[in-house]
Amino acid sequence: MSVRIYLDTNIYLDYCEKRSDGIRPLQELAFSIFRRTLECEFEIAISNFVIKEIKNSKSSKEAKIIMDCLFSELKAKKKVVYFEEKYEEVSRAKSYENWKDALHAIVARRVKCTCIVTRNISDFLEFSDILEPKLPEQL
Repeated sequence: MSVRIYLDTNIYLDYCEKRSDGIRPLQELAFSIFRRTLECEFEIAISNFVIKEIKNSKSSKEAKIIMDCLFSELKAKKKVVYFEEKYEEVSRAKSYENWKDALHAIVARRVKCTCIVTRNISDFLEFSDILEPKLPEQL
């Protein structure tokens, strides 16, 4: 049985924008999550909010095409599950200064994810009581 995980927007952008931090190839670390998902180790939960953040990112057209192909492949293998954030979740999240990340954590917990995978662990520490943040390489 697949483990359900929630990916922060930065993981998708690491992959599609071929990002690196100067030391590590962040694209490869993100790709390993997608590869393992396609091998049925994980099931990815994604919210409308992540999709909005991706669409509003400054990614190139090429990166957005890569994103569309990635989503198509994940959907074809039935390894991605879409969720809409609820009004009350948005309201609760907005009580935090970092409300966007709070919303990710709140939605991920509701849909029974085991963790939220992010490159920005420090941004999610205040929500660790809601859901544990992990780096891609920690999975």
